[in-house]
Amino acid sequence: MEISKINETLANLFNMVVKLEEEERQHSSFTDLSVVEIHTLVAIGTEKPRTMTQVAGILNISVSTLTTAVNKLLKKGYVERMRDSEDRRIVKVTLTEKGREAVEEHDHYHNMVVKDAISFLSRKEAVRFATSVNVINDFLHMRNAVPKKVRKGAVMAPLRLGDITIPVPVFNGGMSMGISDGTLAGNVAKCGGAGIISATDIGIHEDDFEENPIEANKRALLREIEKANEIASENPDHGPVGVNILCSCANFEIYVGTALEAGVRMIVSGGGLPLSLPGLCKGYEGVTLIPVIASVRAAKVIMKNWRKRYKRIPEAFIFEGPLAGGQLGFKEEQLEAANETFYNTIAELKGVLAESGDGSCALIVAGGILNRKDCKKVLTCGADAVQLGTRFAVSQESGAHENIKKAYLDCREKNITVIKTPVGMPAHVLKNEAIEKILAGEKIPHSCNECLINCPGEEAQFCQMELLRKAAKGDIENGLVFCGVKARKIKRQESVEEIMQSLIK
Repeated sequence: MEISKINETLANLFNMVVKLEEEERQHSSFTDLSVVEIHTLVAIGTEKPRTMTQVAGILNISVSTLTTAVNKLLKKGYVERMRDSEDRRIVKVTLTEKGREAVEEHDHYHNMVVKDAISFLSRKEAVRFATSVNVINDFLHMRNAVPKKVRKGAVMAPLRLGDITIPVPVFNGGMSMGISDGTLAGNVAKCGGAGIISATDIGIHEDDFEENPIEANKRALLREIEKANEIASENPDHGPVGVNILCSCANFEIYVGTALEAGVRMIVSGGGLPLSLPGLCKGYEGVTLIPVIASVRAAKVIMKNWRKRYKRIPEAFIFEGPLAGGQLGFKEEQLEAANETFYNTIAELKGVLAESGDGSCALIVAGGILNRKDCKKVLTCGADAVQLGTRFAVSQESGAHENIKKAYLDCREKNITVIKTPVGMPAHVLKNEAIEKILAGEKIPHSCNECLINCPGEEAQFCQMELLRKAAKGDIENGLVFCGVKARKIKRQESVEEIMQSLIK
C-alpha cells in the first residue's frame, strides 16, 4: 500500500473514532461530560489513586492544564482529591463511584466497538492486527524519544569504557544469591560481553555461611572471579569480568576491597547512590566504575558529586527501567508513568551524558530487554549497550537453583506481581505463598543481622535477604524470587552462547 493511501486511511480512521465518541456521548448516562473529560477520567483510572504528575504524563499535558480540568470534574462529582497516607505533602486524585461508572460505561462502549470491528477478521488476521498495532505504538514512543544530536542507529558496536573494550555490548544483570556467579559471568565474557558477578550473598552455599557470612562471601567472591576469568580466557577476544556490589550493603567497603584485590577491572554498583565508590578504589587506577540509576536526576547527582570530590565521572551508567526484576529505583506510584516515558528517559540521559564533558560516559539500558528487537529499540534511542537479567538467570550456565529456573519457565503474566520491600521500594516478584502473605499485610517472622542500610530490621514486615536465601536453596513457595516483567515470554532454557548469538544476529 502506498504511503499516501496509508495516511489517508489513518486520517479517516481517526476522524471516525472522534465522531463515534461524540455520538456515544450524546446517548451516554453522563451527558455533562465532554470527550476530553472522559479521557481525563480514564487516565486517572479505576485502581490506585494517582498523582497529578502521573495523570498529566499519561495525557501528555501540563499539570496546570490538568488542574483546571480536575477542578471542573471535582465540582461535577466525578473525582476527589486525597493526601498520600505515607507523605502528606503529596496530593493524589481518584475517581468517585460516579466517576467509576462513567469510565466503565466508556470502556464497555469501546470494547463493543472493537469487538464488532474485529468480528470481520479471522483469528490469524486479528492476531496479526494486534501485533501490528503494538509495533506501531512502540515505534511512535521511540520516534518521539530519539535525540537528534546523538542518534547513531541500532548498532551493536564494540564499546570502549576507559581502558576496557567490550566486543559485544551486552551485560548480564548482577543477580544475587549466586545466580550471577563465575560460571555465568565467565561465559558471557567468553562470548564477548561484560560478565558480571553479584557479590550479594555469593557465599550462600559455603559451609560456614550461617556462622560467618562475611568471610564466606569474600572466599566465594574470590573463587568466582578466578573461575570467570579462567572461562573467559578460552576466547582471546573475550570481554571483561566485573562485580556488582550493592552500595546499600552494610559491608560495601569490604566487598569492594575484595573485588579490587582479585584484580577486577569493572565494578557496578546500585541499590542507592554509590557516592563513596571512587574513594574506595583509590590506588587502583584503570578500574571502570558503573553506577546503576533509575533517573536523570540520579545521574546528575552522581556526576556532580564525583567531579567535586574525586575529579572524575563514571565510565558509564546503567539505567534500569521499570520493567526490571528485583528492587526498583522508583516509588510504586511512579512505575506506570516511568514505563510510559522509558524511551524518552533514555534519550534525555544520553543527551545529559553527551553534554557532560568529553562525551566518554556511556549509557547501558536494562529492564525489559529480552531479545534483539528490544535491543534495537533502546539502541535507536541512544543506548550504547544493554543488560539482560532474567533470560540469563534461566540459562544453562546460571547459578540459579533448578526450581527457580523452572518457576521462570512456567510463569505467566498473572504470576508476576509487585511488592514493597523493607526499604520502601517496589520490586517485581513471582507470586507464591510467601508473597500472598506479604500482599495481605501479614508479618513474616525473621531475625536481623543488619545487612542492609536503611532497612527497619526486626520492625520490617519481612526480611528480604532471608526470603531470597530460601528461594536460592530451592524453597520456591516460602522464598522470594525477583522476576523481570517479560519473564513470561521466556519459553525455553538456552546456553549463554545461544542468547548472545540471538542478540547480535
